Amino acid sequence: MHRYRDVDPEIRMSCIKSLGIWVVSYPSLFLQDIYLKYLGWTLNDKVRNILVHSFFTSLEILLSLTMKTYNLYFVHSIVVECWS
Repeated sequence: MHRYRDVDPEIRMSCIKSLGIWVVSYPSLFLQDIYLKYLGWTLNDKVRNILVHSFFTSLEILLSLTMKTYNLYFVHSIVVECWS
Protein backbone atom coordinates (compact mmCIF):
# COMPACT_ATOMS: atom_id res chain seq x y z
CA MET A 1 0.00 0.00 0.00
CA HIS A 2 2.97 2.32 0.17
CA ARG A 3 2.54 3.11 -3.52
CA TYR A 4 -0.54 5.24 -2.77
CA ARG A 5 1.82 8.25 -2.91
CA ASP A 6 3.43 7.24 -6.21
CA VAL A 7 4.04 9.93 -8.84
CA ASP A 8 2.03 7.99 -11.43
CA PRO A 9 -1.74 8.47 -10.92
CA GLU A 10 -2.44 5.05 -12.47
CA ILE A 11 -0.46 3.34 -9.73
CA ARG A 12 -2.29 5.33 -7.05
CA MET A 13 -5.60 4.37 -8.69
CA SER A 14 -4.56 0.71 -8.69
CA CYS A 15 -3.78 0.91 -4.97
CA ILE A 16 -7.21 2.34 -4.22
CA LYS A 17 -8.96 -0.31 -6.32
CA SER A 18 -7.01 -3.10 -4.63
CA LEU A 19 -7.68 -1.77 -1.15
CA GLY A 20 -11.39 -1.53 -1.92
CA ILE A 21 -11.46 -5.13 -3.11
CA TRP A 22 -9.54 -6.32 -0.05
CA VAL A 23 -11.77 -4.49 2.42
CA VAL A 24 -14.97 -5.79 0.81
CA SER A 25 -13.62 -9.35 0.50
CA TYR A 26 -11.93 -9.60 3.90
CA PRO A 27 -13.47 -7.00 6.24
CA SER A 28 -12.30 -8.77 9.39
CA LEU A 29 -8.70 -8.27 8.28
CA PHE A 30 -8.69 -5.03 6.27
CA LEU A 31 -11.47 -2.97 7.87
CA GLN A 32 -9.02 -1.37 10.27
CA ASP A 33 -7.55 2.09 10.63
CA ILE A 34 -4.10 0.90 9.59
CA TYR A 35 -5.48 0.16 6.09
CA LEU A 36 -8.36 2.64 5.82
CA LYS A 37 -6.05 5.58 6.46
CA TYR A 38 -4.65 5.14 2.94
CA LEU A 39 -8.09 5.50 1.47
CA GLY A 40 -8.72 8.58 3.59
CA TRP A 41 -5.46 10.17 2.51
CA THR A 42 -6.31 9.70 -1.15
CA LEU A 43 -9.51 11.68 -0.61
CA ASN A 44 -7.20 14.71 -0.67
CA ASP A 45 -5.34 13.76 -3.85
CA LYS A 46 -4.59 16.59 -6.29
CA VAL A 47 -5.64 14.49 -9.28
CA ARG A 48 -9.41 14.66 -9.49
CA ASN A 49 -9.82 11.12 -10.87
CA ILE A 50 -8.01 9.70 -7.86
CA LEU A 51 -10.15 11.71 -5.46
CA VAL A 52 -13.39 10.67 -7.18
CA HIS A 53 -12.34 7.03 -7.37
CA SER A 54 -11.35 7.09 -3.71
CA PHE A 55 -14.76 8.51 -2.79
CA PHE A 56 -16.63 5.85 -4.76
CA THR A 57 -14.43 3.10 -3.35
CA SER A 58 -15.29 4.36 0.15
CA LEU A 59 -18.95 4.39 -0.76
CA GLU A 60 -18.73 0.87 -2.17
CA ILE A 61 -17.13 -0.34 1.06
CA LEU A 62 -19.86 1.26 3.15
CA LEU A 63 -22.65 -0.19 1.03
CA SER A 64 -21.19 -3.70 0.90
CA LEU A 65 -20.71 -4.22 4.61
CA THR A 66 -23.35 -5.25 7.10
CA MET A 67 -24.21 -3.07 10.08
CA LYS A 68 -22.18 -5.37 12.34
CA THR A 69 -18.92 -4.65 10.55
CA TYR A 70 -19.28 -0.90 10.12
CA ASN A 71 -16.40 1.05 11.51
CA LEU A 72 -18.25 4.08 12.88
CA TYR A 73 -15.11 6.19 13.00
CA PHE A 74 -14.57 5.50 9.29
CA VAL A 75 -18.18 6.37 8.46
CA HIS A 76 -17.84 9.65 10.36
CA SER A 77 -14.58 10.45 8.53
CA ILE A 78 -16.19 9.89 5.14
CA VAL A 79 -19.14 12.13 6.02
CA VAL A 80 -16.79 14.87 7.22
CA GLU A 81 -14.69 14.66 4.03
CA CYS A 82 -17.80 14.82 1.83
CA TRP A 83 -19.00 18.00 3.50
CA SER A 84 -15.66 19.77 3.54
